[in-house]
Amino acid sequence: MPRIEATFTRTGAPEGGLTPTIKIWDATNNSQIVNTAANITEIDDTETSGRYIYIFNAAAGYLPTIDYVGHWDGGTGLTGSERYKYFSSASILTTEVEGALTYGEIVRIMLSWMTGLVSGAGSDNIKWRDYANSKNRIEVTADEFGNRHSVTLDGE
Repeated sequence: MPRIEATFTRTGAPEGGLTPTIKIWDATNNSQIVNTAANITEIDDTETSGRYIYIFNAAAGYLPTIDYVGHWDGGTGLTGSERYKYFSSASILTTEVEGALTYGEIVRIMLSWMTGLVSGAGSDNIKWRDYANSKNRIEVTADEFGNRHSVTLDGE
């Protein structure tokens, strides 16, 4: 359940006491999920004045498998970039980086290499386990000089 936050300012200074609205769309089909001023909470103290929070939960239409885009509107008393705040839930972890590997898969492979149990060190078949020790993330076949002949990666 994401917590979506925005901070509004007027001429650079935090602006409290607003009645902002939030609109959220399903990024895959462009259908609007949320259009409301309800359930928005202002964090009202001297250090965070102008900060607003909306809890996007299942009752409001949130599904963890969907990417969302949206914007806050601070109201007509604000102008330009001080009035509108944009956001997206699109995960960088699902972006393909190298071949078919995503950032998320690369992070899991790197975590395995840095922290996982290793078997076969010093042999021609070395394996690095995932952090939970439930599967091989990296398998390397090498010759007696340590030259790699094959590398198999499993980031899923």
